[in-house]
Amino acid sequence: MWNIFGNKRKSKNVRQWEKEHRHLEKLAGLIIGSYDKKNYRETKKHLIKLKDVALNHLMDEDLTFYEMKRKASDKDTEVFDSMKEFELSFREVKLVLIKFLDHYSRPEVALDQEFKETFDTIVGVLVARIQFEEANLYVLLDRSA
Repeated sequence: MWNIFGNKRKSKNVRQWEKEHRHLEKLAGLIIGSYDKKNYRETKKHLIKLKDVALNHLMDEDLTFYEMKRKASDKDTEVFDSMKEFELSFREVKLVLIKFLDHYSRPEVALDQEFKETFDTIVGVLVARIQFEEANLYVLLDRSA
């Protein structure tokens, strides 16, 4: 996959994270679709899968960013600062997402109107966040690789 900023290929991490983003977006669509059809068993199944994919994605990003920051040299300050800003600005959203997924993925918790409204809000925030991440942070990571 060619980068619009040159002939450099995207890093393995960036390619994997973008693939995971598309999977998360697909799962969110499946959740909305099955919920709208009142197929709550299917909604719960997709929600559990979303939780698994999202948590693994977040952990992988966190571990990779930690390792990159640990190894960063003086010339990497732009990337280091961008990763730090990204982590700080995303911390609250990440906590809300994890709490939401933990709560609603439990078998005994009903998927009510509050679920739907909160899920729609979270999806909106995450879509904007993914677009920002891919357009800014990932581009910086690829340039520094």
